[in-house]
Amino acid sequence: MNSLSAIISVLAIAAVITPTQEPVTTQHDISGYLPVPGSVEGWRPVGSPRVFEGEDLYDFIDGGAVIYYEYGFRQTITQEYENDDGQSIHLEIYEMTSSSSAYGIYTFNRGVEGNRVDIGDEGTIADYYLYFWKGNFLVTLIASDFNKGASEGLLPIAIEVDKRMTKTGYRPSLCNMLMIEGQTPLHIIYLKGTLALRNVYYFAADDIFGLKEGVVGDFGDFRLFVFKYNDAKESNRWYATARDAMRKEQRFVNFTDYDDEFSVVDEQGLVMQMKPYRSYSFVYLGTPDVDPRAMFYKIESNLR
Repeated sequence: MNSLSAIISVLAIAAVITPTQEPVTTQHDISGYLPVPGSVEGWRPVGSPRVFEGEDLYDFIDGGAVIYYEYGFRQTITQEYENDDGQSIHLEIYEMTSSSSAYGIYTFNRGVEGNRVDIGDEGTIADYYLYFWKGNFLVTLIASDFNKGASEGLLPIAIEVDKRMTKTGYRPSLCNMLMIEGQTPLHIIYLKGTLALRNVYYFAADDIFGLKEGVVGDFGDFRLFVFKYNDAKESNRWYATARDAMRKEQRFVNFTDYDDEFSVVDEQGLVMQMKPYRSYSFVYLGTPDVDPRAMFYKIESNLR
Protein backbone atom coordinates (compact mmCIF):
# COMPACT_ATOMS: atom_id res chain seq x y z
CA MET A 1 0.00 0.00 0.00
CA ASN A 2 2.34 2.69 -1.28
CA SER A 3 -0.26 5.33 -2.07
CA LEU A 4 0.09 8.77 -0.54
CA SER A 5 -3.68 8.75 -0.30
CA ALA A 6 -3.50 5.99 2.29
CA ILE A 7 -1.98 8.28 4.86
CA ILE A 8 -4.84 10.74 4.85
CA SER A 9 -5.70 11.52 8.44
CA VAL A 10 -9.09 9.85 8.45
CA LEU A 11 -8.09 6.63 10.19
CA ALA A 12 -9.04 7.78 13.66
CA ILE A 13 -12.66 8.45 12.75
CA ALA A 14 -13.26 6.22 9.74
CA ALA A 15 -14.39 3.39 11.99
CA VAL A 16 -17.31 5.41 13.35
CA ILE A 17 -18.56 6.80 10.03
CA THR A 18 -20.50 4.82 7.49
CA PRO A 19 -19.79 6.28 4.05
CA THR A 20 -22.72 7.24 1.88
CA GLN A 21 -21.86 6.05 -1.60
CA GLU A 22 -23.48 7.52 -4.68
CA PRO A 23 -24.90 4.95 -7.10
CA VAL A 24 -22.20 3.50 -9.35
CA THR A 25 -23.09 3.23 -13.00
CA THR A 26 -21.70 0.58 -15.32
CA GLN A 27 -17.93 0.91 -15.31
CA HIS A 28 -16.03 1.69 -18.45
CA ASP A 29 -12.42 0.99 -19.29
CA ILE A 30 -10.16 3.85 -18.18
CA SER A 31 -6.90 2.12 -19.06
CA GLY A 32 -6.66 4.34 -22.15
CA TYR A 33 -5.58 7.21 -19.89
CA LEU A 34 -2.39 5.37 -18.94
CA PRO A 35 0.81 6.33 -20.79
CA VAL A 36 1.98 3.42 -22.95
CA PRO A 37 5.57 2.31 -23.70
CA GLY A 38 7.36 4.99 -25.71
CA SER A 39 4.88 7.78 -24.96
CA VAL A 40 6.99 9.34 -22.17
CA GLU A 41 10.71 9.57 -22.90
CA GLY A 42 12.82 7.79 -20.30
CA TRP A 43 9.91 6.12 -18.54
CA ARG A 44 8.19 2.80 -19.19
CA PRO A 45 5.32 0.96 -17.49
CA VAL A 46 6.32 -1.94 -15.23
CA GLY A 47 3.93 -4.83 -14.65
CA SER A 48 0.21 -4.73 -15.30
CA PRO A 49 -2.20 -2.03 -14.18
CA ARG A 50 -4.53 -2.73 -11.25
CA VAL A 51 -8.17 -1.70 -11.16
CA PHE A 52 -10.30 -1.24 -8.03
CA GLU A 53 -14.04 -0.68 -8.22
CA GLY A 54 -16.66 0.07 -5.57
CA GLU A 55 -15.76 -1.34 -2.16
CA ASP A 56 -12.58 -2.91 -3.58
CA LEU A 57 -10.92 0.43 -2.85
CA TYR A 58 -10.62 -0.72 0.78
CA ASP A 59 -8.21 -3.40 -0.47
CA PHE A 60 -6.02 -0.67 -1.94
CA ILE A 61 -5.93 2.15 0.58
CA ASP A 62 -7.83 0.64 3.52
CA GLY A 63 -8.88 3.42 5.93
CA GLY A 64 -8.13 6.12 3.37
CA ALA A 65 -10.91 4.82 1.12
CA VAL A 66 -13.77 6.19 3.20
CA ILE A 67 -13.14 9.81 2.21
CA TYR A 68 -13.29 8.87 -1.49
CA TYR A 69 -16.67 7.24 -0.92
CA GLU A 70 -17.95 10.38 0.77
CA TYR A 71 -16.97 12.50 -2.23
CA GLY A 72 -18.32 9.95 -4.70
CA PHE A 73 -16.04 7.16 -5.96
CA ARG A 74 -16.44 4.90 -9.00
CA GLN A 75 -13.11 3.25 -9.76
CA THR A 76 -9.36 3.71 -9.81
CA ILE A 77 -6.56 2.33 -11.95
CA THR A 78 -2.91 2.24 -10.88
CA GLN A 79 0.33 1.70 -12.78
CA GLU A 80 4.03 1.75 -11.91
CA TYR A 81 6.58 3.47 -14.18
CA GLU A 82 10.34 3.04 -14.09
CA ASN A 83 13.39 4.69 -15.67
CA ASP A 84 16.80 3.22 -16.57
CA ASP A 85 18.19 4.12 -13.14
CA GLY A 86 15.62 1.95 -11.42
CA GLN A 87 13.66 4.88 -10.01
CA SER A 88 9.91 4.55 -10.06
CA ILE A 89 6.76 6.65 -10.14
CA HIS A 90 3.40 5.39 -8.97
CA LEU A 91 0.39 6.63 -10.95
CA GLU A 92 -3.20 6.54 -9.69
CA ILE A 93 -6.24 7.70 -11.68
CA TYR A 94 -9.49 8.00 -9.72
CA GLU A 95 -12.79 8.22 -11.54
CA MET A 96 -15.28 10.12 -9.38
CA THR A 97 -19.02 10.52 -9.89
CA SER A 98 -18.83 14.17 -11.01
CA SER A 99 -16.42 17.01 -11.65
CA SER A 100 -17.34 18.55 -8.29
CA SER A 101 -16.42 15.23 -6.63
CA ALA A 102 -13.05 15.24 -8.39
CA TYR A 103 -12.42 18.86 -7.49
CA GLY A 104 -13.41 18.20 -3.88
CA ILE A 105 -11.11 15.24 -3.32
CA TYR A 106 -8.32 17.19 -5.06
CA THR A 107 -8.70 20.11 -2.63
CA PHE A 108 -8.88 17.71 0.31
CA ASN A 109 -5.71 15.86 -0.70
CA ARG A 110 -3.38 18.55 -1.93
CA GLY A 111 -3.04 20.60 1.27
CA VAL A 112 -1.21 23.93 1.28
CA GLU A 113 2.25 22.76 0.22
CA GLY A 114 3.57 22.57 -3.32
CA ASN A 115 3.21 24.90 -6.28
CA ARG A 116 0.43 25.29 -8.77
CA VAL A 117 1.10 23.73 -12.15
CA ASP A 118 -0.83 24.37 -15.37
CA ILE A 119 -2.11 20.88 -16.02
CA GLY A 120 -5.62 19.46 -16.18
CA ASP A 121 -8.24 21.76 -14.71
CA GLU A 122 -5.88 22.51 -11.81
CA GLY A 123 -2.68 20.90 -10.54
CA THR A 124 -0.16 21.00 -7.70
CA ILE A 125 3.43 19.73 -7.78
CA ALA A 126 5.87 19.25 -4.88
CA ASP A 127 9.19 17.48 -4.36
CA TYR A 128 7.94 13.94 -4.82
CA TYR A 129 4.25 14.10 -5.79
CA LEU A 130 1.89 15.73 -8.25
CA TYR A 131 -1.89 16.04 -8.07
CA PHE A 132 -4.29 17.29 -10.70
CA TRP A 133 -7.97 17.02 -11.47
CA LYS A 134 -9.67 17.09 -14.83
CA GLY A 135 -13.33 16.49 -15.52
CA ASN A 136 -14.46 13.84 -13.06
CA PHE A 137 -10.95 12.41 -12.52
CA LEU A 138 -8.31 12.91 -9.86
CA VAL A 139 -4.76 11.99 -10.90
CA THR A 140 -2.01 11.32 -8.36
CA LEU A 141 1.67 10.66 -9.14
CA ILE A 142 4.17 9.76 -6.42
CA ALA A 143 7.93 9.46 -6.95
CA SER A 144 9.76 6.65 -5.20
CA ASP A 145 12.13 9.06 -3.45
CA PHE A 146 13.27 12.67 -3.32
CA ASN A 147 15.93 12.01 -5.96
CA LYS A 148 15.87 14.58 -8.73
CA GLY A 149 15.73 11.94 -11.42
CA ALA A 150 12.53 10.48 -10.00
CA SER A 151 10.78 13.79 -9.40
CA GLU A 152 11.63 15.02 -12.91
CA GLY A 153 9.44 12.27 -14.28
CA LEU A 154 6.32 13.51 -12.53
CA LEU A 155 5.43 16.29 -14.94
CA PRO A 156 5.99 14.51 -18.29
CA ILE A 157 3.95 11.51 -17.17
CA ALA A 158 1.19 13.82 -15.89
CA ILE A 159 1.20 15.76 -19.18
CA GLU A 160 0.73 12.53 -21.11
CA VAL A 161 -2.23 11.53 -18.90
CA ASP A 162 -3.72 15.01 -19.27
CA LYS A 163 -3.40 14.80 -23.05
CA ARG A 164 -5.39 11.56 -23.08
CA MET A 165 -8.27 13.11 -21.13
CA THR A 166 -10.55 15.18 -23.33
CA LYS A 167 -13.34 16.27 -20.96
CA THR A 168 -12.79 19.20 -18.63
CA GLY A 169 -14.66 20.09 -15.45
CA TYR A 170 -15.68 23.11 -13.47
CA ARG A 171 -15.07 24.33 -9.97
CA PRO A 172 -18.29 24.32 -7.89
CA SER A 173 -19.92 27.75 -7.85
CA LEU A 174 -20.14 27.63 -4.04
CA CYS A 175 -16.38 28.31 -3.93
CA ASN A 176 -16.99 31.76 -5.42
CA MET A 177 -18.66 32.85 -2.18
CA LEU A 178 -15.23 32.85 -0.52
CA MET A 179 -13.79 35.28 -3.04
CA ILE A 180 -14.44 38.12 -0.61
CA GLU A 181 -13.45 41.73 -1.09
CA GLY A 182 -9.93 42.58 -0.01
CA GLN A 183 -8.87 39.06 1.00
CA THR A 184 -7.90 35.93 -0.86
CA PRO A 185 -8.03 32.48 0.76
CA LEU A 186 -4.72 30.66 0.98
CA HIS A 187 -6.46 27.36 0.44
CA ILE A 188 -10.01 26.21 -0.31
CA ILE A 189 -11.48 22.80 0.49
CA TYR A 190 -14.75 21.81 -1.09
CA LEU A 191 -16.77 19.59 1.26
CA LYS A 192 -19.32 16.89 0.49
CA GLY A 193 -19.84 15.42 3.95
CA THR A 194 -19.08 15.30 7.64
CA LEU A 195 -15.90 13.24 7.34
CA ALA A 196 -14.08 15.87 5.29
CA LEU A 197 -15.33 18.59 7.65
CA ARG A 198 -14.02 16.77 10.73
CA ASN A 199 -10.59 16.57 9.17
CA VAL A 200 -10.61 20.35 8.79
CA TYR A 201 -11.90 21.09 12.30
CA TYR A 202 -13.54 18.91 14.94
CA PHE A 203 -16.71 20.68 16.03
CA ALA A 204 -18.58 17.84 17.75
CA ALA A 205 -18.91 14.06 17.84
CA ASP A 206 -22.35 14.15 16.24
CA ASP A 207 -23.34 15.50 12.83
CA ILE A 208 -24.53 18.92 13.98
CA PHE A 209 -24.59 20.65 10.58
CA GLY A 210 -26.28 18.07 8.33
CA LEU A 211 -23.58 18.82 5.79
CA LYS A 212 -24.11 17.68 2.21
CA GLU A 213 -22.25 20.47 0.43
CA GLY A 214 -19.96 23.14 1.79
CA VAL A 215 -16.70 24.96 1.37
CA VAL A 216 -14.02 26.22 3.75
CA GLY A 217 -11.43 28.89 3.05
CA ASP A 218 -8.22 29.31 5.02
CA PHE A 219 -7.32 33.01 5.29
CA GLY A 220 -4.37 32.59 7.66
CA ASP A 221 -5.69 34.09 10.90
CA PHE A 222 -9.15 32.68 10.37
CA ARG A 223 -11.26 30.23 8.39
CA LEU A 224 -14.65 30.78 6.81
CA PHE A 225 -17.11 27.93 6.29
CA VAL A 226 -20.15 28.09 4.03
CA PHE A 227 -22.72 25.28 4.24
CA LYS A 228 -25.41 25.04 1.57
CA TYR A 229 -28.92 23.67 2.20
CA ASN A 230 -32.03 23.11 0.12
CA ASP A 231 -33.85 26.14 1.55
CA ALA A 232 -33.94 28.61 4.42
CA LYS A 233 -36.09 26.31 6.55
CA GLU A 234 -33.49 23.56 6.43
CA SER A 235 -30.69 26.04 7.09
CA ASN A 236 -32.45 27.39 10.18
CA ARG A 237 -33.19 23.91 11.46
CA TRP A 238 -29.54 22.84 11.31
CA TYR A 239 -28.44 26.17 12.74
CA ALA A 240 -30.62 25.47 15.80
CA THR A 241 -29.18 21.95 16.06
CA ALA A 242 -25.62 23.26 15.94
CA ARG A 243 -26.39 26.04 18.45
CA ASP A 244 -27.90 23.66 20.98
CA ALA A 245 -25.05 21.17 20.56
CA MET A 246 -22.31 23.76 20.92
CA ARG A 247 -23.96 25.12 24.05
CA LYS A 248 -23.41 21.70 25.65
CA GLU A 249 -19.88 21.04 24.35
CA GLN A 250 -17.56 21.15 27.35
CA ARG A 251 -14.46 22.08 25.39
CA PHE A 252 -16.10 25.36 24.34
CA VAL A 253 -16.68 28.30 26.67
CA ASN A 254 -18.25 31.76 26.61
CA PHE A 255 -21.38 30.71 24.76
CA THR A 256 -23.20 33.83 23.58
CA ASP A 257 -26.54 33.84 21.77
CA TYR A 258 -27.33 36.88 19.60
CA ASP A 259 -30.77 35.56 18.51
CA ASP A 260 -29.76 35.21 14.85
CA GLU A 261 -26.13 34.25 15.61
CA PHE A 262 -24.18 32.51 18.35
CA SER A 263 -20.52 32.31 19.30
CA VAL A 264 -18.23 30.22 21.52
CA VAL A 265 -14.51 30.09 22.28
CA ASP A 266 -12.52 26.86 21.96
CA GLU A 267 -9.65 25.58 24.12
CA GLN A 268 -7.10 27.36 21.92
CA GLY A 269 -8.80 30.72 22.32
CA LEU A 270 -10.28 30.70 18.81
CA VAL A 271 -13.68 32.26 18.29
CA MET A 272 -16.33 30.17 16.54
CA GLN A 273 -19.36 32.16 15.37
CA MET A 274 -22.25 30.90 13.23
CA LYS A 275 -25.05 32.60 11.33
CA PRO A 276 -27.82 31.28 9.05
CA TYR A 277 -28.51 33.27 5.89
CA ARG A 278 -31.20 32.25 3.42
CA SER A 279 -30.37 28.68 2.35
CA TYR A 280 -26.83 28.89 3.76
CA SER A 281 -25.03 28.92 7.07
CA PHE A 282 -21.78 30.79 7.67
CA VAL A 283 -19.19 29.86 10.28
CA TYR A 284 -16.21 31.94 11.34
CA LEU A 285 -13.33 30.25 13.15
CA GLY A 286 -10.29 32.30 14.09
CA THR A 287 -8.66 34.90 16.28
CA PRO A 288 -10.77 37.38 18.25
CA ASP A 289 -8.97 40.21 16.41
CA VAL A 290 -11.19 39.75 13.34
CA ASP A 291 -14.87 40.74 13.29
CA PRO A 292 -16.87 37.67 12.18
CA ARG A 293 -19.87 39.81 11.22
CA ALA A 294 -17.74 41.83 8.82
CA MET A 295 -16.65 38.59 7.15
CA PHE A 296 -20.24 37.35 6.99
CA TYR A 297 -21.30 40.61 5.36
CA LYS A 298 -18.68 40.15 2.65
CA ILE A 299 -19.98 36.64 1.91
CA GLU A 300 -23.54 37.95 1.76
CA SER A 301 -22.39 40.62 -0.68
CA ASN A 302 -21.35 37.88 -3.09
CA LEU A 303 -24.92 36.58 -3.03
CA ARG A 304 -26.46 40.00 -3.47
